[in-house]
Amino acid sequence: LAYNCGEGRVIEAITRATIDMYVEDNGKNHNRKQIRKFRKTIKDYQKKRVRFSALYKVYKEVIKWDYKPDVNELLKVQKGLRRQYLPKESREYIRKIISLGFMNNREFITSADNSHLLNIGSTGSIATIYVKGGMHLKNVAQVVGIDYKELTNLNRHIKRYIVPPEADTYPIYIPYSRLTRFNANKGSLKKASYAMHIVKKGDSLGVIGRKYKVSYKLIKKYNKLKSNFLSINQKLIIPVSLEDLPPKPAVYLVKRGDTLDSISKKYKINLKQLMKDNNKKTSLIRIGDKIVINY
Repeated sequence: LAYNCGEGRVIEAITRATIDMYVEDNGKNHNRKQIRKFRKTIKDYQKKRVRFSALYKVYKEVIKWDYKPDVNELLKVQKGLRRQYLPKESREYIRKIISLGFMNNREFITSADNSHLLNIGSTGSIATIYVKGGMHLKNVAQVVGIDYKELTNLNRHIKRYIVPPEADTYPIYIPYSRLTRFNANKGSLKKASYAMHIVKKGDSLGVIGRKYKVSYKLIKKYNKLKSNFLSINQKLIIPVSLEDLPPKPAVYLVKRGDTLDSISKKYKINLKQLMKDNNKKTSLIRIGDKIVINY
């Protein structure tokens, strides 16, 4: 890919895609100053106002985030933008390479891990069923009578394995051999039980999304919110199954001889993250202090 369109363009594409994924999950106002600074550097690089080294510094920063754009993300065409992540020629080049790889390696695409690419695989023929928006694949797996992991392998296009809540009905792929069972039992298919969050002071959709590790846009869609404005004590349904909820934080009572560093090592938590979780600007603690431990 770097040979086809140049190393600089590839680094730019990965950097832009990573920032876009971060903003999509956390909202436009989270880390706003840094995002604006990064995007200005990218724009200046595109207009040849700064050298590649400036872009590369931004790249080194954003790859530390927990976002890894794959080929599908880089091939995405963004509406209204003249400069896509990758040039049109490079996008076509990648598709040709992938197609040739598939043609020459049928075992790859028919393996259990990659069967979702063509909706075929070791399980045999695939059938398409339609379920209501907001459904969790775990519920479907129970009704169909197959292993949850097998179902998720066939439906990797569904984010967090929750059917888009705004859809009236949505297609899901199941083994054809299970179609009769689904038709017989679809009446027992119930909407998933999700967590509920009561809005507190300081909450925002971005903050709540990060707490439950789900996109703020998904929360907004599921609750049919017309804006990002929240009210104290407002109840929000969080589209995360109860089993997938992050564990509740523990509280550690500081004893004689404790330091934040020793506590972080004891619970295998990054010291900076521990300070952030407890709103501490210094490492000073006192006996009797309560330290929140987020696993």
